[in-house]
Amino acid sequence: MKSLNIMICFLKQIYRHCLFYLQADIYFGKNLSSIPKHSFVLFPFHFSLLSCGLTGIVAFKRGKEKIDRLDLSLFEDRVRQIKENPYPSRVENDSFLDKSFFQENRLVSSVLKAARELKTENRFYEILIKPMFQDKLLEIGEHISNIIQSQEKWLTENMGDLIPEAVDAIAERITRLKDIAWCISSEILNNIPKVKELSSNPDELLGRGVIKVFRQINAVMNSLDRLEVRGRDSAGISLMFILKKEGFEEFENRIASADLRDHLNERTTKDILLNMGITISETKEENEKPIVTVTLTYKVAVEIGSLGDNVKFLRRQIKEDAIVQMLIPFTHEYFTVLSHTR
Repeated sequence: MKSLNIMICFLKQIYRHCLFYLQADIYFGKNLSSIPKHSFVLFPFHFSLLSCGLTGIVAFKRGKEKIDRLDLSLFEDRVRQIKENPYPSRVENDSFLDKSFFQENRLVSSVLKAARELKTENRFYEILIKPMFQDKLLEIGEHISNIIQSQEKWLTENMGDLIPEAVDAIAERITRLKDIAWCISSEILNNIPKVKELSSNPDELLGRGVIKVFRQINAVMNSLDRLEVRGRDSAGISLMFILKKEGFEEFENRIASADLRDHLNERTTKDILLNMGITISETKEENEKPIVTVTLTYKVAVEIGSLGDNVKFLRRQIKEDAIVQMLIPFTHEYFTVLSHTR
């Protein structure tokens, strides 16, 4: 009966997935910017790009993502089920690898999948702005760490009584539990203060778009920190924002109101790719509408120093830069982060 229910749930998921795409509109030879969201284009047209392979045959423009409220109760319940299903005290044959064990393994896999979903843009934002979610995840992470310790201890004490297949299966399960703990602690909770500290006002409520930009910058900064273990004499990062012309004009008005016009002009006259330099250029989009690209560069080069110094300097530069802090909340068409280290 359980197998039948699982099969029915699986078929329902496939049906909903197929229905989502079957309800989309279909266009032929159109540019993606000229069609509505949730639409297919056969042989999509690009003004300045020649596509090949599958991308030259079909493209899909996604609709607006539905945002559901975050509920950690199911996540907690699954972790509780894992905690309430300890291993038997002694196993001498392959009866351990029965149906119940594989069901428990699927439970662990479902928790790992749920933990990874918490890293998505909308989920991460909810966790960041609501301390109660952070406290709850911290508590869940501690429970999982305790489960890992107890199961590692159990495996060490009983390894001699287990068949090799059982040892491998249990070790794989423990590895997945460690992945869950790492995802919660290192990839979510540890990054929340890093993301917020990129703002000049980390204690104020930041918008979803602002957090999205800061999170991308933070991800690159984290990567630089890892790479610089091999050496750290210089590092740099460039932030490229592409805005519609009217959006850039509004940004310029805000700059003037904040009495930063002279400061902006001074930074735009610097040589390309110097620290605190700004490059502004105007061009046209594929639909011939004018767009403005604003690129801000931050660099550091110090022969003597400690690991982490370069990234700390770059983070501080962004945090204290009034112009980039003013630019980030504006609606932009595209945003790109480029970096280097040596």
